[in-house]
Amino acid sequence: MTSQSGRPPRHPTTPGDWNKVMPAWVPAVPSSRIEQSPRTRTVIVQFWSAYAVMFVVSVFIQQSLGAGTAYDGASTFMAAPIALLLSLTLPAVTLGAVSLPGLVIRHSPKLRSWWISHSVIAATGVLLGLALLGIAYLAGFTESGVLDGSQYSVRVPDWSLLIAGWMVLAFFALHLWLPLRWSRRSR
Repeated sequence: MTSQSGRPPRHPTTPGDWNKVMPAWVPAVPSSRIEQSPRTRTVIVQFWSAYAVMFVVSVFIQQSLGAGTAYDGASTFMAAPIALLLSLTLPAVTLGAVSLPGLVIRHSPKLRSWWISHSVIAATGVLLGLALLGIAYLAGFTESGVLDGSQYSVRVPDWSLLIAGWMVLAFFALHLWLPLRWSRRSR
C-alpha cells in the first residue's frame, strides 16, 4: 500500500494496513536514506587507497629498522602491540595532516578541475615520494653491534629524507586522480 508519491499513506485505507502507515509526526521526505554524492565516494576511496599504501610503507619502515626481528622475551610481547598501533595510527594521522592543505584543491572548482586535468603531477608526486623513501635508505648508514650478547645489524635511513618522502607520498597518494586517458572508457 503506497500513495501516488511512492511513500506510505498518512491514513490507512483498510484495517490490515494499519502497520504500514507513516505516522503523522514523521516528516514527509522523498527518501529516508541519504545518498552520497559521487565526490564523497571519490574522497572515501582516495583516503582508503592512500591509507593502504601508507600502511604498507609504514610496516616496511618498521621492519627495516629491525623491529620484531629478534625475540628477547617479555619485551617483545610488549613492543609488538605498540608497533602494530604505530603502523595503524601513523598513516591516519599523516593523511589527516596532509588533507588540510588539500582542502584548497577540493573546494576550489577552478583548482580542482586543473588538478584533475593535470593528474600526471599527482602520479609523479607518488613516484617522487617513493623515490625519496628509497634514497633515504641509500643515503643512510648501517649500524651494527652487540646488545645483551646478541649481534645486530640495522640499516638506519637518513631521517630528513625519510620524513620528506613520507609526507610527499602521503599528500600525492591522498590527492591522486587517475587520468581518464588511462581508463578503458576513454579508449
